[in-house]
Amino acid sequence: MHRPLRCTAGAARSGVGRSTLDDPEIFSPRDLATLLTDVIASGVPAAPVPLGI
Repeated sequence: MHRPLRCTAGAARSGVGRSTLDDPEIFSPRDLATLLTDVIASGVPAAPVPLGI
């Protein structure tokens, strides 16, 4: 069963909290920014991309 995603936007703005990379249960749209840039530049990946969630 999948766990619900928690938004970290408020914590990031206040400077409180930790990186989403430290806790795989926390997801932020910024985690996908690099992947999205790569997809736009090179097309759809041949294999599934792990999101760490």
